Amino acid sequence: MLNINFNIGLISSGWNKEIINNLKEGINKVIPRDKIVSWEVPGSFELIYSAKLMQLKAKDNNIKSIITLGSLIKGETKHFDVIADAVAFGIKDINIKYDIPVIFGVLTDYSKQQALERSKHRGEEFAKSAIDMAKLYMKES
Repeated sequence: MLNINFNIGLISSGWNKEIINNLKEGINKVIPRDKIVSWEVPGSFELIYSAKLMQLKAKDNNIKSIITLGSLIKGETKHFDVIADAVAFGIKDINIKYDIPVIFGVLTDYSKQQALERSKHRGEEFAKSAIDMAKLYMKES
């Protein structure tokens, strides 16, 4: 676990709880729990608005980076593609418009099994990226 003197925002989708919980476990291996400001939203699409809202509250909470967590599993309809694209572009737009870096921690997988496997190690990677980007933000601001 890393010792940091700032907070990391964590916004997670309520869908696919088992996968999201695996991602959170990985994040908790890297970032101390007392350094995480955590919000939960209904689904991955809601990560966009909540990332914007957390940006606006970041200074008050000493947040230097934000991780968005979601899990989209491809089904038989176009819904997967629409939501995956919208969330990716929405998070990209938040990164362009606001100062605090946002990590795109949304898994887009072809099956639940694939999502479960990937979720076992991706949380730690998202956490390390968030810390690296927070350090870059603080260095450049």
